[in-house]
Amino acid sequence: MDTRKTPAARALVTTSYSGYYIFERSGDGATGVARLKRGAFRSRDPLSVPVTGDFVELEPNPAGESRILSVCPRKTAFIRRDPSGSGRRAQVLAANFDYVFIFAGCDRPFAPGRLERAFALSRQSGAEAVVVLSKADLADARELEELAECARRAAPGAAVVPLSSKTGAGVETLRALLAPGRVAVLLGESGAGKSTLLNALAGKRVADTGEVRAKDAKGRHTTTAREFSRLPSGGAAIDTPGLREIGLHEAAEGIGDAFADVESLFAGCRFSDCSHGSEPGCAVRAAIEDGSLDPERWESYLKYSAESRSRGRERRGGWRKARR
Repeated sequence: MDTRKTPAARALVTTSYSGYYIFERSGDGATGVARLKRGAFRSRDPLSVPVTGDFVELEPNPAGESRILSVCPRKTAFIRRDPSGSGRRAQVLAANFDYVFIFAGCDRPFAPGRLERAFALSRQSGAEAVVVLSKADLADARELEELAECARRAAPGAAVVPLSSKTGAGVETLRALLAPGRVAVLLGESGAGKSTLLNALAGKRVADTGEVRAKDAKGRHTTTAREFSRLPSGGAAIDTPGLREIGLHEAAEGIGDAFADVESLFAGCRFSDCSHGSEPGCAVRAAIEDGSLDPERWESYLKYSAESRSRGRERRGGWRKARR
């Protein structure tokens, strides 16, 4: 009897469903289903468990379920506060991507706080953020420019791309980013147009789309899992279910990137330990008084910083963030 063990193989997680992982094996592209090897993930650290986009080492089993042994070091990871728990745990949504396409639909009220959060977490991940103003055909030129300006204030430095599935505007701009080897994760509320864009980029129907309710512009969750799709351009996209909450979890660096204009003021304060309250010579208070710093932006910075600090530290589980 041959007792030799099948050698471990490297594979890409393309989808995960309730403890089952669909993978694509490196080298030959063979696909299969795997589960976590018993005992290999004893800590149950949510940051160490595989997610869509992860590369893993597994024990192949051509006759049935393979077993995942470990998660390879991550280039990037989008991590938010887990909305299903107490708020102290983290949740990884996707890994090993180059761009985060943050969707803001023109069919619903613009939410600057939501965009600020998503942008901060995108910067924390190490990837480049792109704001997608979807359903741009529903806004006239003046409204669209106003929305774009609001997006630029909430996500300074990010590209802002108006997108319309009806006219095709913006599709080629986003397609050009997804050159061979480049991956984008699509984030936004349900009904914002993520799956519609994915179908346009793929040139065929690869994701279900659904109608949105007219009364509140909310869509049904037509995407039920995070799915990795290869595109004709040679790049790939990870579609995600609609996000209702974007809680911050240990995102100090991302907040610093997203609010670099705010943090740059600190060096101008008279005292190095300035609390930016009533101390004399406070550069932050001076900027608010002379109008160069929006008070609401300062309040957002304080709120997000406090929220990020309040989350308990968790082991990073092999995530190695690549700063650009």
